[in-house]
Amino acid sequence: MTNRCNLKCKHCCVWSGPDGDIGLKIEDVKGLLNDVVRLHGRIRLILGGGEPLMRPRDAIAILHYSMTLGMPSLLLTNAMLINKCLAQQLAGMQDLRIRVSIDGTTGKRHDLIRGAGSFVRTLRGIGVLIDAGYDLRKLEVGCTIYPGWEDEMDKILEFCDGLGITIIKLKALSKLGRATEYWEIPISESDKDTEIYRQALDSGIYGKYKGEWKVEELNDISFGELNVYYDGGVYAYSFMGDADKSNAYLGNFLETPLEELLKQPDVSKSLVGKFLRYASGPGRSLRCLNLVRQ
Repeated sequence: MTNRCNLKCKHCCVWSGPDGDIGLKIEDVKGLLNDVVRLHGRIRLILGGGEPLMRPRDAIAILHYSMTLGMPSLLLTNAMLINKCLAQQLAGMQDLRIRVSIDGTTGKRHDLIRGAGSFVRTLRGIGVLIDAGYDLRKLEVGCTIYPGWEDEMDKILEFCDGLGITIIKLKALSKLGRATEYWEIPISESDKDTEIYRQALDSGIYGKYKGEWKVEELNDISFGELNVYYDGGVYAYSFMGDADKSNAYLGNFLETPLEELLKQPDVSKSLVGKFLRYASGPGRSLRCLNLVRQ
């Protein structure tokens, strides 16, 4: 809904920051949700940014509206802006899940990526949310594993166990957006950092925690999401690079009705292009994981 964020993270794939575009008008978002329900039924809304809570009133209004339409919702946030008032409103939403970004189990690591003091403020936000009565079973953590930080895979599971959080989305660094300023971009399709991450998964999580955590693999060939960006751009899937972004783009719903954008020939062409990109080499897959405590 917005590209504005209170942080300027080194890995942000959409270049969000304090000066980012304020994003879509709430009337346009509501109209879009009406169209989505009319065309595809009550699918899940994932509300992200930027940081949605940079526009707290609008974020709450959109989440409430999605629920009047019967759409379960997931809020993506760094939790730093959650105060008592916001926490009470979020805790009162029956069909709302919240995923908080934690990119390191210590302030030293997390703050290196997200900025000084962000780790403490994120944990404070989680605490305020829990104190307001938010159901821990609906709280998730999203964690990016950076090159050289493969040891965080074990640590994040133990860390979340300590907080009582039972759902984790784990993924490798996507080398696009602002990340291109900090990490080397592979010349070939194969990326040594991604390969190290994959090896760490196979020798670590899959071996050590079998039976303790249910592991669901979500690679970038999955097309289960329709992505709408802060400028109204509509994409057929989550893209991982410039070529994917070009293939995925269907148009802008502020200029063309969503129903027109989702005509089957255009979508099919987009998905075929993505498949061909993926088929060019297994190193393309970042192997996101969804882990659920057993």
